[in-house]
Amino acid sequence: MNLEDLTFRSLAVHRGGSEAGYFSVNPRPYAAISFRLNGSGEFTVNGKRLTASEGDVLFLPANTPYEVEYSVNRFIVIHLWDCDRFEAEVLRFSSPQTVKLHFLRLLEAQNNGASKLQMKAHVYGLLDLMLGEKWKASPSPVLSRCVAYLEENFTDSTVNVDSLCRSVFFSRSTLQREFRRCLGISPHGYLSRLRLERSLQLLAEGVSVKEASQKSGFSDEKYFSRVFFRAYGCLPSQMRFKE
Repeated sequence: MNLEDLTFRSLAVHRGGSEAGYFSVNPRPYAAISFRLNGSGEFTVNGKRLTASEGDVLFLPANTPYEVEYSVNRFIVIHLWDCDRFEAEVLRFSSPQTVKLHFLRLLEAQNNGASKLQMKAHVYGLLDLMLGEKWKASPSPVLSRCVAYLEENFTDSTVNVDSLCRSVFFSRSTLQREFRRCLGISPHGYLSRLRLERSLQLLAEGVSVKEASQKSGFSDEKYFSRVFFRAYGCLPSQMRFKE
């Protein structure tokens, strides 16, 4: 894929996941660039077989059906409308953690209400990074360890910023600085975001508010409802009804 010449009209960013299984996916009106957070997928696109594993970036063109066999996996995906690339491809990197953190930064920019122009700038910054240019806000090894720890343990309600500091042997002020510098969010905000996104997935599956709260890492249902309302402007029960 020639990243330098890739163009698109608009975009959206999502964090997603899938259980293990075999799926046939119908044509969709947008192209997709996804970063595999964990797990893997075996894709068949126009007769071409591709394997996307943890740390890989997968490009899937618009209006193209495909088949995939997943292990349990999670990913961040960018949907691009009016994208002018038509061949599926897997990209691998010597420093996938840097690419991962840029995907996270893009997701957070969208969550914080970035404009369409700002979002496009973030995507082109990501493409520039994937071409091998230096990312001006390079993540430190400690930030990569923090992100990995939180993503693996966020459903444990005892996990918080203090336990994160103990895990990586750095002070709260150091972690605050690194998260703000590279992701534009505090460690606590990042942890809350992980839990809220998981709760949305569970509510969409029809589980109760209480169960969604517990399985997302919130220790108190009332606190969960307050945090959810601040983030999405409605109560969890109302979101379930919408779904």
